[in-house]
Amino acid sequence: MPEDRLDRKRLAERHLPLVKGLAKKLRDKLPAHVEMEDILGYGHRGLMEAAERYDPSRGVAFSTFAYYRVQGAMYDGLR
Repeated sequence: MPEDRLDRKRLAERHLPLVKGLAKKLRDKLPAHVEMEDILGYGHRGLMEAAERYDPSRGVAFSTFAYYRVQGAMYDGLR
């Protein structure tokens, strides 16, 4: 695996608690038939997208960038 790709994977892995926290908040607002595993799956996909698209030269913390991408991926997936 190329070094840059490995670094991005590690970056995403360090932010997995962000996905879980956002999923818990969202789950509390949804009907009972929506599965937590589905929400987490959408969030993990969003986190990986955020890691691939992140550009540290823009001066934004990865956690801030990932927050909005993960949340958006969850809403998109539920839609």
